[in-house]
Amino acid sequence: IVRNVVALLPRGNRKTSLGAALALLHTIGPERINGGQAICAAADRKQARIAYEEAIGIVREDRRIANAVRFLDYRNRLAHPKSGAIFEAISADAGTQHGRTPNFALIDELHAWKKRDLWDVIRTGLVKVPGSLMVVITTAGRGQENIAFDIVDYARKVASGEIDDPATLPILFEAPRDCDWRDEAIWHAVNPGLADGFPDIEGLRQLAREAESRPGDR
Repeated sequence: IVRNVVALLPRGNRKTSLGAALALLHTIGPERINGGQAICAAADRKQARIAYEEAIGIVREDRRIANAVRFLDYRNRLAHPKSGAIFEAISADAGTQHGRTPNFALIDELHAWKKRDLWDVIRTGLVKVPGSLMVVITTAGRGQENIAFDIVDYARKVASGEIDDPATLPILFEAPRDCDWRDEAIWHAVNPGLADGFPDIEGLRQLAREAESRPGDR
């Protein structure tokens, strides 16, 4: 049923790690298809490389898996020769990416994307394949003049029932506008990784102490 997932998470909750794991699920896991393409798309080459390194870090935790794949580091690509499936991390600043036919696409940190060219290429590529899945994992960012605002706003409307779209799954960790930003219960509610140390609770407390006297930080 679901073709699009929109996950809104604050910084420090290991979004890229989660995204890499999901991409591997579609490359070497039970969601793999023969000749499949799983891509992780980031705003720039540096972030794409981080996503790739997260993926190979997971793979190398198990020698059996590591021996079953090939690493093409210069292309940020991991291949599963037995099935022909590949995982590749690409960036929005790397020029044209037309011709791709992914069955899975992770859109990493969409709030940082300055242009929508790659977004449009991926969206149109996904509809070529039955049962494809796109997962957007991002923070809210700032302002309304970016593609992330449009996508997250649409997900909010699906979550509230304003828009009926069963193919879109909203997973939105965000605080009410009128909440007490100093309440640590709110921090835990919107940071699902906080109980496991992501982000660091003491670091958040320090930011809150500073924000008491700095409205811009709040």
